[in-house]
Amino acid sequence: MHYIKRLLALSLVEILIGIYPENSFNMNGSNRFFVSVLLLSSLLVCGCAVQLISTYDSQTERYITDFQSKADIFLETLIAADNTPDCSYDKNIAKHRELKTILTSLLVRAEAIQDNEKTVEQVKELEKIRSSLETTHKERMTQESPCIPPTYLEADRKAINSSVTAMLRLELAKKLGE
Repeated sequence: MHYIKRLLALSLVEILIGIYPENSFNMNGSNRFFVSVLLLSSLLVCGCAVQLISTYDSQTERYITDFQSKADIFLETLIAADNTPDCSYDKNIAKHRELKTILTSLLVRAEAIQDNEKTVEQVKELEKIRSSLETTHKERMTQESPCIPPTYLEADRKAINSSVTAMLRLELAKKLGE
């Protein structure tokens, strides 16, 4: 992208200083004004990088991967504990709180970074998935089995992994764009 901007600016400069033959570019008043505006615009574009999204943040990437790892371990633990007392919400409150805390920290950090609306939106979507999992787990306490069926947990895992993948792709794209 920088190469194209520089090439455009150099071409315009060549036109203005007359590297091209006189008969190929007539510099009457209106052409001179047009070329001046074009040159000024291209120089401004070349000198000012327009940024519509925040830059890469390694801490954000760490929070995302930390959440995914801990969520996956938690879901795997719940699947393995199916039909045992260890799968109840009461026995897993600390894990729910840990996952919520990671996302809260990530959200606070994401909101503090300028032009980071897309990441903030993605964190909020991931929090909805996490919150839904916790709500489902609480509701199971009043049912015959306090365990969330493994098929539900697998669906939650897929939703979390899909969301995390999208978040990591965005962060890695930011990293490549620097």
